[in-house]
Amino acid sequence: MSSRGFLVFAEGEQYARQAYLLALSLKFKNNYPVSIVTNEAVKDNIFDQVISYDTADTGRYRTSIRSRAYELSPYDETIVLDSDCIVLTCLDYFWNLMHRDLYYPTSVYSYRKELVTNDFYRKTFTANSLPNCYNAFFYFKKTEVNKTFYDLLNLINENWKEFYTAHCKVHTPTEPSMDVNTAIALKISGYKETSLTAPFLVHMKPLIQNWKQPSEMWTHKLGVYVNQYCQVKLGSYTQDTVLHYVEDDFVTDTIIERFEKCAIL
Repeated sequence: MSSRGFLVFAEGEQYARQAYLLALSLKFKNNYPVSIVTNEAVKDNIFDQVISYDTADTGRYRTSIRSRAYELSPYDETIVLDSDCIVLTCLDYFWNLMHRDLYYPTSVYSYRKELVTNDFYRKTFTANSLPNCYNAFFYFKKTEVNKTFYDLLNLINENWKEFYTAHCKVHTPTEPSMDVNTAIALKISGYKETSLTAPFLVHMKPLIQNWKQPSEMWTHKLGVYVNQYCQVKLGSYTQDTVLHYVEDDFVTDTIIERFEKCAIL
């Protein structure tokens, strides 16, 4: 039987703290192992494997290390999550549903479960006809085809200026982005977008929440409530999928303590 597991990248203390909360949420709802790629000392009692490296990735989005997910994953099948996510559901349905070798979501939802159609943060994708992929959650299987894909992704990361000149002629990013790099690799590879709605990925960037008066940070506008059973509400809306919360101040000692009790460390 092939191995399955979750992989998260965390460079620096803040991201390691986020990854710890993510791992707690995964352990509470899921039975698959969780591995972390990090240059920090972490609480390894929650992680099944700690993959250490000692060089700093100076890019804003840490693309140099994150583009190596394929080679670094210890699993035959891997779900990769951004450190600033928590998983509030059992993902067995996704593993069972996944009959393709590579999957990137191309749709996200607001905290009220509204499909996001606003491309405020995605002008580069719209203007250049790139797949609207999100790296906050993605899946791959170890195959020769996927190895070729991730070799291409590494090539794009190493030569991002040349690839952006060729593929991002409008709204050209000024620094490498994991989403943009992946979108270019997917386009070159002929990736077929899918209507698969799982996982239900909630993205909390404030200007896609359909607010008449948006806040610079959503945590300044919405209350966050986590009860003793680790049920999470944003405002009056229960969150029960994959929550990409984005803001660092979401992670508090109280939330971590609640999830530690739920995960029964």
